[in-house]
This record gives sequence, structure tokens and C-alpha cells, in this order.
Amino acid sequence: MQAIGETTMSSSEARAAILASVEKLRGAAQRAIRLVRDGAAAAGVLGPEGRTLCAAVEDHLDFERNLAPVALADVLGLEGMLLVQLDADHQRQRANVASTRAALEPAEATSARVGASVRALAEAILVELAREERFFEKADVDELSNDSPGG
Repeated sequence: MQAIGETTMSSSEARAAILASVEKLRGAAQRAIRLVRDGAAAAGVLGPEGRTLCAAVEDHLDFERNLAPVALADVLGLEGMLLVQLDADHQRQRANVASTRAALEPAEATSARVGASVRALAEAILVELAREERFFEKADVDELSNDSPGG
């Protein structure tokens, strides 16, 4: 994969990079949910897992923010609307991260409270990732339409 600053990435390369980041974040969210479901995990285990998930979400959002305009460039007539929707989704995700971080802060936070907050963030992220994948799948279809002899 090409570095962003060195050469220009194609829209399909940008989508592939974002989708790889989506898969990595999905794995982190699924791990967090499994840990919360375990029930035996104490706040001392859930807290670090929650902080790791929060950092992973923020890393993904920062990464995606830089590549989204390129990745969605092939979406016929909708790229602007999709970027606005993606920005709104990112704002909601950042608010969810802030809420989870706040729940993790008190040293006396119960494992039930920490677990509920981490699980809520992880589940919300899984829903958001599925929505984002649809954005990028639409761009793949539009790119194929643009590039095909009949399109």
C-alpha cells in the first residue's frame, strides 16, 4: 500500500485501507464484548480493555477522516452527502468514546458499570462499522459502473 503523503492513493486503495482498519476495530469490539460476557472479568480487567477499545476507535476515526474523501470519490453524485453522514457518525462515535472514558475514570467504578459502558461502546461501534462498510461498498459498485464499457 502506498503512503498517503508520498504518492496519490487511488479510491479503491483508500477503501481497502479503511476496510482493513474496520476489520481491526471490529476484532477489538468483539474481544471487548466477549470479555464483558465472561461475567467473571473484574473492573480491573474491563477498564484496560475499555481504554484499549476507546483508543482503537479514535485511531480508526482519525485514519478514516483522512482517507474518506478519496475513498468515496467514485460514489456517483452522493460523495458529499456520504461525507456529511460519515462526519455525523464520527461525532456520535467520539461522544460514545467520551462517555465510556468517563465511566472508566472513577477508581471505585463497579465492574457492572464498566462492563455495561464497554459493551455499549463495542455494540455501537459494530453497528457503525456495518454502516460504513455499506458506504464503501457503494463506492466500489459506482467505480465499477464508471469503469465499465456500458457505464
